Amino acid sequence: MFDLLTYRERYEDLIARSGRDALTGALDRGRLEHLGRRRIEEAALAGKPVSLLMLDIDHFKSFNDRFGHAAGDVVLLRIARIVMQTVGSDDAVFRYGGEEFVVIAMELTRAAALALGERIRREVASRMDAYAGSPLVTVSIGLATCADDASDYDGLFECADRRLYLANSAGRNRVVGASGIAAEIKAARAV
Repeated sequence: MFDLLTYRERYEDLIARSGRDALTGALDRGRLEHLGRRRIEEAALAGKPVSLLMLDIDHFKSFNDRFGHAAGDVVLLRIARIVMQTVGSDDAVFRYGGEEFVVIAMELTRAAALALGERIRREVASRMDAYAGSPLVTVSIGLATCADDASDYDGLFECADRRLYLANSAGRNRVVGASGIAAEIKAARAV
């Protein structure tokens, strides 16, 4: 019986860890494609709002080049923890790749998603200490809300990605959603 319990515990541990990014503990990109897509489709069918936030760590490549990948890993882990502590209990945080994260925020309207994005941005800026003389680590965020911006996963993802690009182009360390997009486009073109 002890062996069966041990195997059962091992199996449950394996299931819990599968689909998670080994470094950050966030859900991985494969889970985003499956779980994220399903959550958005279910919310759309039920007529409930759901928002997708894309986060990018500002100037992360330069940080890695200057301080090394071990320091970069510490930054990734700390930011993932901050994001996971800031979002709601029903929300899901995914590591999309490299220095990018995606949040699927359930039942958040556009205004509430913008507020969440700002809260994440402020938390990262205030809780990330300067590392070995580097400037503070910040994030840029693009977001989209179903059904205001798109009605499916692919549309939300594309819209949030465009807005993340605008946030980066407009100077970084900012959140871009629909309400500020005209000003952000103008600022990005001026650069």
